[in-house]
Formats: sequence, structure tokens, C-alpha cells
Amino acid sequence: MTFFVSTPPTVTITSPGDGVTVTSGVPTSFSGTATDAEDGTALALLWTDSASGEQGSGSSPLMNLVPGKHVITFTATDSAGQTRSDTVTMFATTAGTPGTFADLLVNRAGIGTVVDVAFGDGGDV
Repeated sequence: MTFFVSTPPTVTITSPGDGVTVTSGVPTSFSGTATDAEDGTALALLWTDSASGEQGSGSSPLMNLVPGKHVITFTATDSAGQTRSDTVTMFATTAGTPGTFADLLVNRAGIGTVVDVAFGDGGDV
């Protein structure tokens, strides 16, 4: 008797990174990798957004995010029906919307663009 043991795929969102802020209404490019010991790269791939549901398939979809917080999930399913997912949390703001201090820290690392940062006293940087 022979038994076949299937392992779930390996899944990684490669961009954008966790905590990034993007501009709502501007298509954002996503990319991810998924492999499986038994199926290689022949996997069913699905991207979902906590705010809008299914967003596409494949390894590099474009998403147009509405303003707010988004948990983006990239899921791969192999031929045995095993799944694995990776997630990133990100934020979408309208153009010209003041960012948060966290946005400033993220952008200091060179990721994204902050148009304006508002502080509790109403001052700007």
C-alpha cells in the first residue's frame, strides 16, 4: 500500500510591505510568490481585501483600494485542496489627506508618500 502525503503551499506577499499607506483611487501593484512541493507553481492563487472581498488572481494583481484600513490576503491552493495564506495590513488615504505619525515613520524608510502630517495641536511638518 502506498500513501501520498501532501504538504500545503508556501506563500509570501513580496510587495507592498506591511503597514504601507497608499493613495485611494490610484491602482496599487501587489506581488507574491507561491510554491508547492508536489505541484510546483501550478496553484490556484487568490487575493482578497478585508474591505472589498475578492480582488484578483495570479501573482501580480492591481488593486484600487477605497480609503481606510485594509487586510490584504494572498492564498494559494494546491491540487490536493490544501491552502496557505499570507497577509499584510495597509492603509489607503485620499490624495492630500494628512497622514499619521506611523505614516511618517514608514515613509522615512522610503516606502510610499506622505503629503501632509497633522498633529493633535493642528500643526503640520
